[in-house]
Amino acid sequence: YVGGTSIQIEYLSNSLKLTRWEGDHWHEYQYDEIPNNMVVSLKKFKDKLYVGGPFMEIGESSYKRIACWNDTIWSDVGGGLTGGFAGMQARAMVEYNGDLIVAGTFAYAGSVLAMHIARWDGSSWHSLCKGFDSHVFTLTVDTINNWLYAGGIFDYTLDSLSHPDINARYIARWDGTKWYAVGNLTDN
Repeated sequence: YVGGTSIQIEYLSNSLKLTRWEGDHWHEYQYDEIPNNMVVSLKKFKDKLYVGGPFMEIGESSYKRIACWNDTIWSDVGGGLTGGFAGMQARAMVEYNGDLIVAGTFAYAGSVLAMHIARWDGSSWHSLCKGFDSHVFTLTVDTINNWLYAGGIFDYTLDSLSHPDINARYIARWDGTKWYAVGNLTDN
């Protein structure tokens, strides 16, 4: 799968935001299968493709910045991502401990307060503590230690207001229960 702003492939009739390689050619999705804005994150999770971005529709159906494709139809992901920020979107997705972790620019995942990061178990959204004070752009998993790393333009995790020892700037580590600072990064 490939996502983006406008994917131009010579023999396809449309400029696309999503396509996939079929082994010897690119698949051309139909109008009702294409998001109305760019796709910035993709992740295969539990045999389904999850896509994220600033889109609000796929075809004529409403989706709030994240959707799930089962190779036949699109479905909603727990009410999507919302929250009053300009440029809201799911920017990064990884699988961690059997769940899909979604990060980006949002305040709510469905009805769950999840500032810029949330956990999807396949049927419900959950928060990872209270989230971050600003945007999360990237996620990665250390499979040896089973740690999740988040990177972005944040200064601290929101739960660190009551626990100043876990302030984090630009990068944080999650052990499955709480966030930790990683190093001492500065703007220089």
